[in-house]
Amino acid sequence: MADEKEEHMAQIRELEANVTELLSKSVKPMDIEPSSLAGPTAAELSLQEEIQRLQQEREELHWQYQAQVRDNEQLSHLNQEQEERLLELEKAVQRFNEESVDRQQILEDMQSDKATISRALSQNRELKEQLAELQNGFVKLTNENMEVTSALQSEQHVKKELAKKLGQLQENLGDVKEMLELKSQEAQGLQEQRDQYYSHLQQYTVAYQQLAAEKEELHKQYLLQTQLMDRLQHEEVQGKVTVEMHLKELQQTKESLEAVAKENKELQAQISQLEADLDDRSFHRLEGDGVESEAMTKEIPKSSFVIPEKFESHEEMVAFLTSATSQMEKEREDTRQQLAAQKEQCSSLLQQIAALRQEQQHNMMLGEGPTVDTVPVEVHEALKTAMEKLQSRFTDLMQEKADLKERLEELEHRCIQLSGETDTIGEYIALYQSQRAILKQRHQEKEEYISRLAQDKEEMKMKLQELQDLVMRLVRERNEWYSKYVTAAQNPELQASQHDSVLAGERRMELNATDGEGLRDVNLSDEAELEAAVHPSSFSPIDSKAAQSSQEDPTAKQIMQLLREIQNPQERLGSLLENPCIPFFYRADENDEVKIMVV
Repeated sequence: MADEKEEHMAQIRELEANVTELLSKSVKPMDIEPSSLAGPTAAELSLQEEIQRLQQEREELHWQYQAQVRDNEQLSHLNQEQEERLLELEKAVQRFNEESVDRQQILEDMQSDKATISRALSQNRELKEQLAELQNGFVKLTNENMEVTSALQSEQHVKKELAKKLGQLQENLGDVKEMLELKSQEAQGLQEQRDQYYSHLQQYTVAYQQLAAEKEELHKQYLLQTQLMDRLQHEEVQGKVTVEMHLKELQQTKESLEAVAKENKELQAQISQLEADLDDRSFHRLEGDGVESEAMTKEIPKSSFVIPEKFESHEEMVAFLTSATSQMEKEREDTRQQLAAQKEQCSSLLQQIAALRQEQQHNMMLGEGPTVDTVPVEVHEALKTAMEKLQSRFTDLMQEKADLKERLEELEHRCIQLSGETDTIGEYIALYQSQRAILKQRHQEKEEYISRLAQDKEEMKMKLQELQDLVMRLVRERNEWYSKYVTAAQNPELQASQHDSVLAGERRMELNATDGEGLRDVNLSDEAELEAAVHPSSFSPIDSKAAQSSQEDPTAKQIMQLLREIQNPQERLGSLLENPCIPFFYRADENDEVKIMVV
């Protein structure tokens, strides 16, 4: 019983170690993951609940085991009392042989003791059945642990998939970063060109204002000259000189307008070249892998969405990037349309400047003072409107550049966060792989242990079969000696002649009950020592001779040798049993057959 207790205690300690290890494995990822993810996943929560349930079952099994241990201690105490009672009865038998006490009363006492021992052994059998149930519960708990391990492996697979997706997103973000740098450089070049165009427009505006003022003055002078032409003929020469001066000023204005027209043509050529470059890049990117084209289209228009500070999950981040890509595609189309509209405005502006130049050339060809100052008001309004539009457009470009810089900083920050999350996931993967290797190694050790146990079980079956045959032979010999003992009890006159046979029969009776119907728990230690402990002082020379004859019995020798082999498993190769003795129960039924049960 003590050996069985030790075995069950070892099993429970091993079960507690396994549950503690699973708890530590499940708690460590939960302590690390909140720094990188928003919260535990549903699978991890289910694993935590499963581990808690396993802990509760382990505690229940532990309490049941403690109750069984207490019951076994009580039964052991009861067995010890019964053994003491048996010793007393054996002493009474000796006194009966010496003092001729009533043998029938002693036999009745032995029968009652056998019934008590039978009840104790039945209780012991029930305890063993309960122990078997505990072992089944342990097997069930082991299977549940294997299910938890498989769930952990599935979680590892999901983590690997997420790591792959994060790698792809990181590559896409690298491409986006490169495109942002290119677009930033292009925006800087456009800003410089815009500054140049703005300075030219300011000069053109000043010249136009001077031209308008001169036009008003010429108109006033024309009216004065018309009114005073008849009276002031002598001022005609002075008027011609004034006209020549105005013609020179008109020539200067014409040259300035030609310079502005040239600059507008250069602006138109640069805008056309920029549009062609954008179209070529869009065409080449669209023919490529599709990643760079999406990145380029996201940089031209003004950003109209806000990047969240934190994503709930990687799927949400992927959905956000997809929607942002489609939105940036739409904004690119809008920007292209705006560029086309601006191109049309520049062409209309150039046409108006060309029309103005033709009018000036026509006026110069006429050579008359009154026709020089005719500048259409529509041209002036159109030029003013075009200048305002260009100013607003340049202001928008500056704002877009600032927005692009802010967005570039946000994307760089997001890239840093994704890089940190990728490193954390890599550490998780390495940790899960090491844990999986440890579990695999333990599983292999368990399989080897089970195979060795199966081999030892087969060997034990063979030994038990041999032991059963020897016990059957010994029971038959015991029956013969018992019949002689009964005959001697009925015929006292033959007692002296058969005294040695009675003593030998009594010694054989210690292996089984008197009538063959009871059960007895046999300790597989050395039987000679047990007999010496039972009869320490009552051996006579006749008893010693009977003991020698019993020791010389070949059947008893074979049984003792076989019991020693079973008791000492270290002597057999490949055995893993650590228990030095095995509880052995036997019963001789009505047909003189013995049933052996080993726990």
